Amino acid sequence: MIPNRLPAVSVSPGLLFTPLRRIATPKGEVRHGLRASDAGFAGFGEVYFTEVLPGAVKGWKRHRLMTLNLVVVCGTVRFIVHDGAQPARRIASYVISAEGAAPYGRLTVPPGLWMGFQGLGQGRNLLMNLASHEHDPTEAESCELEVFADAIPISAQIAPATSQVAPATAQDAPSTAQVTPATAQVTPATAQGAPAAVRATPAAVQPASLAAQPARSTAQATQATVQAAPAAAKPAHA
Repeated sequence: MIPNRLPAVSVSPGLLFTPLRRIATPKGEVRHGLRASDAGFAGFGEVYFTEVLPGAVKGWKRHRLMTLNLVVVCGTVRFIVHDGAQPARRIASYVISAEGAAPYGRLTVPPGLWMGFQGLGQGRNLLMNLASHEHDPTEAESCELEVFADAIPISAQIAPATSQVAPATAQDAPSTAQVTPATAQVTPATAQGAPAAVRATPAAVQPASLAAQPARSTAQATQATVQAAPAAAKPAHA
């Protein structure tokens, strides 16, 4: 007996959203995916995973034979499904999340419908397709987003531009990131047989002007310091 089974809700003819159970346990959560007895199960061909970056939109794609059973396993994803009529009539737009911000469930998409999806989570957005058929490039057709642009919600059109801010922010601080290698390269030179007395006060031995020089110059200054004091270095090994 399977307790607490939730009924499948019909979004449109042939298109199903089925709420799935999330069961808390002391050592980690258990999540349902798909049973052979579930509505929407149309046989097993393969399972594959697709990642969509924050703000990115993938689509459009239409399968001729495959039934898709889509489960979001990480992040939050918006799905848009339509029949391809001109002008495009959007059949459904549904947000599914694995993070608790939106309903967790399985979206069943029958063959013959166009689908696109967008990453809404700020981190990783990963979905799983429990497909009825194995992948066959001749079984599906694709087209650019602009072909059915009126089927994309305004928020989905704006989001990709917003997500492009992050790379520019990462480039704002190159000088800070470049300082670290110079500091880190001092360690190998110090570790090569340098006496403990010399390692204890490297900053005091080097002139202040060396701090702004490349890592190679700093490493050479350290070696010169070691060679300049052989008498002090030998007792330290004893």
